[in-house]
Amino acid sequence: MIEDLVKPERTGKKYKFQEPIDENKIPETTWAYLAGFIDGEANLNFEKKKRPDCKYGFNWSLKIQIYSGNQDQIYRLRDRMGTGPIYRGNRKETPYVTYTLGYFGNNLKVVLERTLPYLILKRKSAEIMIEAYKTIIVSRPSFVREQKIQKLYDDFYYDFVTRVHRQKYLIETGKIILDSLEKELSNQPCEKGKE
Repeated sequence: MIEDLVKPERTGKKYKFQEPIDENKIPETTWAYLAGFIDGEANLNFEKKKRPDCKYGFNWSLKIQIYSGNQDQIYRLRDRMGTGPIYRGNRKETPYVTYTLGYFGNNLKVVLERTLPYLILKRKSAEIMIEAYKTIIVSRPSFVREQKIQKLYDDFYYDFVTRVHRQKYLIETGKIILDSLEKELSNQPCEKGKE
């Protein structure tokens, strides 16, 4: 069966196959815990990569990258899941060392399907990635298939952009409210004996 094939993980310059996730051994609380990481500290990547050797000159790449600055935490999460490569490196936004746990191929589908009931912020993106994965794996390359995946890709990035703008709006609104509360509190007279 095609879905039983698992794509290789990168370990240095060599590739090896990522062990499949055994869904039955992982308790439901672990899926909920992982969903919290995905909502807060993960990137859901849906990329269109140029490949001249492919029929249409590109291929599609889907993966989840979960970040943490806490090495023990990321290794404990991987131990709970039973598989997943961990990369050590620096993220652009921070000078600190970060650890990245990654899932792709069939493991990506398993992780997204099992965490979907618990996802809040990235739920729509996860649904789109599951549909894209199924479309990529099941159907042969064709113009219709590529149009469907391109539409999913566009929907994925539309959801991402609106989510980012929504978060920025909420942060800005929160700052305005805090500033107005601070001004209001600073204008109130203090009671005797309290300063």
